[in-house]
Amino acid sequence: MPRKGVKRSDRRWIDEDGSEWDSQFECRVFHGLRGSGHRVRRCDQGDTIAYNSPVKQGGCLECGSDAVIQNRIYTADLFVVEDPQDPTGGGYLVECKGYFAADKRSLFRSISKQIEGTGLRIIFESPKKMRGTKLTGPEYIHKYCKNVIPGVYDKKTETVVWHER
Repeated sequence: MPRKGVKRSDRRWIDEDGSEWDSQFECRVFHGLRGSGHRVRRCDQGDTIAYNSPVKQGGCLECGSDAVIQNRIYTADLFVVEDPQDPTGGGYLVECKGYFAADKRSLFRSISKQIEGTGLRIIFESPKKMRGTKLTGPEYIHKYCKNVIPGVYDKKTETVVWHER
């Protein structure tokens, strides 16, 4: 599986089938989930989560209020179908994270406050502590993102170890 780009910051990846991925980790998770018997597909525009984020130092021109929000849409990496017989396409969204930066932590805190159920799961590449905090990725999700289920990808077995509540 070769990299697509030549710059260091370009993480795009091409697998054996010729499909382009955002990262090698996302490609490995996809093939690992599929290899363990899950029905998984890449997300498209139909697999989105609508959420609101506050606008810092914003103001409403009509009423003068400083409580202003911005409507946003988030698209995850993968979609796992739980029951293939379900006509509604029931399943959950999966986000693959190698590095969980502060802006992404803030994003998932905002999303988790507004979604219902456990329709979003985050798979971390490593169970190590994150930069800028004393928590690991799954510990952070358990503490701050109540409606999200974290998991860690095991490279040896090519499976995901979920950290359910």
